[in-house]
Amino acid sequence: MTATLMPEMTSPQMLIPELDDHRDPLGSAIAASIPQPDWEAACAEVICLRDGVRLRGAYRSVRGDVQDFPVADEVERQVLALREQRRQSGQPLWSKARLTVDAQGNLRARWDFGGDLDGTVRGVSPEDLEPLAV
Repeated sequence: MTATLMPEMTSPQMLIPELDDHRDPLGSAIAASIPQPDWEAACAEVICLRDGVRLRGAYRSVRGDVQDFPVADEVERQVLALREQRRQSGQPLWSKARLTVDAQGNLRARWDFGGDLDGTVRGVSPEDLEPLAV
């Protein structure tokens, strides 16, 4: 799958040019995580915590129902590599990433830079998380 990037950021001045190197692997890894072949869109959310990364995913089937899915390890690997590139170049680190891909391979990315100075969120409990809208 070749993903087309459709940027969507919480802060317009925060462009993530490094995403170009990870766009296709991310789109493909998210799509490969979905357990059924008939889907319209999927969303993977990555939250960077001090003690690790929290991943979750949801997809919308062609019938319109939304189901959770386990996000592939490759998504985490790609996102953390992207984040490390930013750290090494002295760029601000995002604390959350929301990656949405549709069945045609269009990838939208939304970045939240609202974490602590090290780009992490102090802690997230399941009660703190809003349902993923796909």
